[in-house]
Amino acid sequence: MKEKINKILRSQFMRYIFNAILVILIFIIALIITKTSPFGDNVLGKSDAIAQYKPMLYNFIMKIKSGTLELYSFNNALGNSFMFNYVYYLISPFNFIALLFNNADMMFLSMILIKMVLASVTMTFYANKKGASNFVTTISVISYVFSGWFFAYWYNIMWLDTFALFPLFQYALEKILKENKYILYIFVFAFIYVTNFYQAFSVLIYGIVYFLIYNLFYKKDKLFNKLKSLLLFIGSTVLSFALIYVYIYTLVLVKRQMGLGFSNLDEAGYIISSMDFIKSLFYGVVKVTTDRTGHTFPNLCVNIIVLIGAISFFFNKKISIKEKIFALIGLNLLVGCVFFKEFDYVMHMFHNVIGLTFRYSYIMSFLIIVLFIKNAKEFNLNKKTTYIILGIFLVVLLLCYKYIEFNIFIFNLISLLIIGILVFTFNNNILYRIIILLVIIGQSIFVGTYNFSFDVDKNTEGIKESFQQESHNYRILSVSENDYLNQNMYYNENVLYLYTSMSYNKVLNMVPSLGCNSGPNVMSCNEKDKLINMIFNVKNDYYLEKIYSVDKDILNVELDENNVRMSQENLIKGMTGIENIFDIEILEGKEKDDNIHFYTDKDYYLIDFVSDDGVLFNFNQESKDFSLDKSTGVEKVNIYTLNEKQLNKVYNKLSKNQINYTYYSDSLIEGEIEVDENQIIFTSIPYDEAWNIYVDDVKVDAKLLLDDSLIGIECSTGKHKIKLKYEIDYKKPICISLSILFLIIIYMIIKRKLKKQI
Repeated sequence: MKEKINKILRSQFMRYIFNAILVILIFIIALIITKTSPFGDNVLGKSDAIAQYKPMLYNFIMKIKSGTLELYSFNNALGNSFMFNYVYYLISPFNFIALLFNNADMMFLSMILIKMVLASVTMTFYANKKGASNFVTTISVISYVFSGWFFAYWYNIMWLDTFALFPLFQYALEKILKENKYILYIFVFAFIYVTNFYQAFSVLIYGIVYFLIYNLFYKKDKLFNKLKSLLLFIGSTVLSFALIYVYIYTLVLVKRQMGLGFSNLDEAGYIISSMDFIKSLFYGVVKVTTDRTGHTFPNLCVNIIVLIGAISFFFNKKISIKEKIFALIGLNLLVGCVFFKEFDYVMHMFHNVIGLTFRYSYIMSFLIIVLFIKNAKEFNLNKKTTYIILGIFLVVLLLCYKYIEFNIFIFNLISLLIIGILVFTFNNNILYRIIILLVIIGQSIFVGTYNFSFDVDKNTEGIKESFQQESHNYRILSVSENDYLNQNMYYNENVLYLYTSMSYNKVLNMVPSLGCNSGPNVMSCNEKDKLINMIFNVKNDYYLEKIYSVDKDILNVELDENNVRMSQENLIKGMTGIENIFDIEILEGKEKDDNIHFYTDKDYYLIDFVSDDGVLFNFNQESKDFSLDKSTGVEKVNIYTLNEKQLNKVYNKLSKNQINYTYYSDSLIEGEIEVDENQIIFTSIPYDEAWNIYVDDVKVDAKLLLDDSLIGIECSTGKHKIKLKYEIDYKKPICISLSILFLIIIYMIIKRKLKKQI
């Protein structure tokens, strides 16, 4: 029995267990020391995790538990398909581990921990395949799992799936190149693509470049065999896509419905300076930012010391020249993405270009660690006193770092720990040790000057909200700007808060014409605009259902983004025939310094004026005073406020024929409605071809309203039963995916039987 236990403890299986437990322990210790949830008030996760991922995951899991998960959701803005949220944020199979919890913080923590463990397992697997010792494998695992990239994205964890699976992808790629074995590649790439198509695009580009460089510069084989290998790679990639056809089908639907687009080269501007690049090698996700967005540039791997260990790979005489050239070309292509926007563009292309500079440096981290593994075989690693020294070193570090923010703390803790390991174990060369000491001094200066000036109060300010709220069956509440952190995709607290990736392009083009502010990622309407609130079903003083009858003249309404007042007047006239909805007031300005200053007692109003050069300025205003530059030549302006008497008339006419709901859910709406002569049914639901519309149980086509953005329903005068059902036919896509899976399994079984016979 004792021999069996010892054999198990010495087995490769124990490497996986040890490394997984080690990374979890390090992570949890860092949480405790930095008082981060669940061990303190600081919330685990920042930025998008607070605004999107954590509450979205919570909502998703709780809806699964309650059996109320729908393909569509009205909890965001005017309503939008849930499918994009699912295929981009939530489709990872690891998300279902969150079903074990009812707490959003624990759901989020479980996601991070499981992906850390997966990354440790795949990196251990790859290091083992490369013949690394236990010690080198552990260093490599820690370096990869706690890389700067990881800590740049621990707040947007759907990308961590690709990070965790990448070592397995690299191994599968090598199996095709070296052994013409492609089954593993098909399944691994398909799984990566399903977990996040955004990241999979980068992985595919990397795979193509790696394949070409390897075939051209490294592989010794006949041209025919190289072409055969290339065709095998292409065919395997196509089979991967066929295997997940149901997912590809959904992506195509999402693109068609929501207008997801590609970037252009002009947007590829996230390039950093050489000095910032060097700085980022010393301390990961702090202060080193790109010149365009202010986003942090992630560290290549845990520390420059691992990079130094990799650089010595090129001076190792036992490594072939061809292999060094292959590694050098590959690394230079990746580094080129940091400094040349053309490379950056190729590596990304979706939505806005941030490429390797911001999101894909884990590929470079991984390759550097691979070089490190190759070179580490030359080092002497058998000094037992090392562990005692490192234990003392770790205790000192823990005492020094207790007031530092979590991600900065753990990054520098791990990097300095690895420096300690390398100081006492790697290479007795005096020059090498001098370089290590210089790195320690450099890191201490960088970390000391920034980290110890970190304000603990600022660290916790505004981020203690845990997002434990239930899913609400209304879309919009009023909220002040100070409550921004309490917003998320399903508890939407602006009147219209539309993420471009989450909404429909037609709606994004229509709403600004009615007075909403637009930007590249967000659009919001002022909560004080009662007219817009009324029309688009916002619960306030004037409340309408989202479906009601209006005059057919709405089909001829023209909207002008440059003239909000005219657009609103045209819309109301088209819907109700009512005119003169605004009271007009002329404001005279007073000269003050270089500006003309205006003041009114109105809380909210529309303003228009024509400058000396004939340009019409038209916008909504909610402050009681404003200024215009003297250069406009404007001394008087018109302000327009809603006439409450006319607004009541509008409300009374619109509310006359509202729908009487008999059933209501996000994906199915049923009810009865009265339609008068020369009227059409108006809905504030964005047009989506997946909405199937039935009038008196007969399917009809949607009549598009307001620049083809909203669903209208045309029917005869009288009382009608209305049904809107959101449904997507997945029968064919599912059959195709299952058929491909079945054929691959049959092929594997036949191939195995043939091998046994031979």
